[in-house]
Amino acid sequence: MLTGRAEELDYLKEYYGRKGSHLLIFYGPKSIGKTAILREFTRGRPCHYHMARACSEKEHLAALKKLGERVEEFAQGVSFPHGEKFPEGKFPEGKFVEGKFFEGEFPEEGFPEGKFFEGEFPEGKFLEGNFFEKKEVLRGNSVPREKGIIIVEEFQRMVRAGEAVAGALFSLSRQPEGDGGLGVLLILTSSSVSWVENDMVSKIGESARAIADVYKVRELGFPSLRNYFPAYSARQCMEVYAILGGVPGWWEYFDEKVSVRENVCREILEKAGRLHHAVDYLSFEELREPAVYSTILAALAAGMEKLNDLYRHTGFSRAKLSVYLNNLIGMNWVEKVFSFEPGDMAGKKNGAGNGAKKGIYRICNCYVKFYYTYLYTGEDRLFRMSAQRFYNTFILPDRDRYMQDSLRKICMQHIEACGRSGELPVRADRIGSWLGKKGRIDVVVQEAGGDTLLALCQASRMGMAFGEYREMMEAAQKAGFRADYVWLYAELFEDRIVREAERKGNITLVDLKAIGW
Repeated sequence: MLTGRAEELDYLKEYYGRKGSHLLIFYGPKSIGKTAILREFTRGRPCHYHMARACSEKEHLAALKKLGERVEEFAQGVSFPHGEKFPEGKFPEGKFVEGKFFEGEFPEEGFPEGKFFEGEFPEGKFLEGNFFEKKEVLRGNSVPREKGIIIVEEFQRMVRAGEAVAGALFSLSRQPEGDGGLGVLLILTSSSVSWVENDMVSKIGESARAIADVYKVRELGFPSLRNYFPAYSARQCMEVYAILGGVPGWWEYFDEKVSVRENVCREILEKAGRLHHAVDYLSFEELREPAVYSTILAALAAGMEKLNDLYRHTGFSRAKLSVYLNNLIGMNWVEKVFSFEPGDMAGKKNGAGNGAKKGIYRICNCYVKFYYTYLYTGEDRLFRMSAQRFYNTFILPDRDRYMQDSLRKICMQHIEACGRSGELPVRADRIGSWLGKKGRIDVVVQEAGGDTLLALCQASRMGMAFGEYREMMEAAQKAGFRADYVWLYAELFEDRIVREAERKGNITLVDLKAIGW
């Protein structure tokens, strides 16, 4: 089920509608949904798909020769959707388009949805399903002309095979466009985020001039996950989001007919689980020294968020740590976080004199964080006990604490959505989080020269205590923030908070059990 990808589909459709040939780089982490988006986009359109493998230069060049032939065929306008050629006015034996052949007479009313065929129809059978966007009569070679699409998945494998392969790949977009200049849309995908962002241009050289645009497919937000798991409660969806994040390819492994705990035990904790080794596979494919990166990630998961902390724990030099951390940032596994500063302090030395933490590192990929928090350090325990017992012993008691960071992301998404819909009491000119040495403000929203909104989130099922609210207000005063508006997110609120909200009038209490947008 494709959900939450309207922006990506509109982007591809816009380029598809342009005259001539265009080459797009369409990249994002593994399992983010690139293939699902492209499958939906190419539905009913002439398309040829190629998965680039890790193989020899000779094999890559042979595959590119076939791709060149497909480009020429598309330029002539004689291809069916999904790449099935229409030769000499006769539908190829055994081929089908979005459906299958059925025995019986040709229906007088034509194809479903008004699509029909006229000419040499093999053996009196007819097609079921969508054919062309418009009602068409096919005679001879009079096939409706439509731009062809060539997709090459994991194209970085071709580039790495050598200059000859890379040159042949990028030259596909410069093939003759045939009469009418329909051209082709060449889409090159990659799951190697860091390579695309840091190395691609230098590796392909002058071929980079052929690229029309580069598009990064990002994680989906919490609302998309709620739509994906309609049978789960808001709380259950928050638990899933804390574990799998906004990666739809991993959502597919969870079954909403069973509990979140059962899904975690079956798909993650069990050795045969489909996600048990997912991080290992990604590490060995993307990283040259997985043991070094695992040491750093495990330290981050244990709360060592400063460079000095990592240096003392790992024994790696600060220079080496900086290089490896930057690589992890390039993979979208780690982020460097700076504390949000009041408007009149923006641009000054971060955290100077207001109790804020300086730049810290933390794991931003939810499943990587879950893996290094529980599995990486717990494999020995998991060997000696059942998955259910491991979950009940180590994950369940820690669940609320673990969910806190992902809840901050959810609340920030909610506030941003309220800003877009005009429901926010301030204009969100600046938005971020304040990280204090003591206390925290999960979301800070500031209007340039205007009001400030502060937000605090509490993942605990026990709800938010008045002391937590008071601690945030004290931190805000020390940091130099005005609390013009305060939004508090929790499942329950202590009575003193409810009375405070009624008395002040500028405090909004958001029930996490009913959150949705």
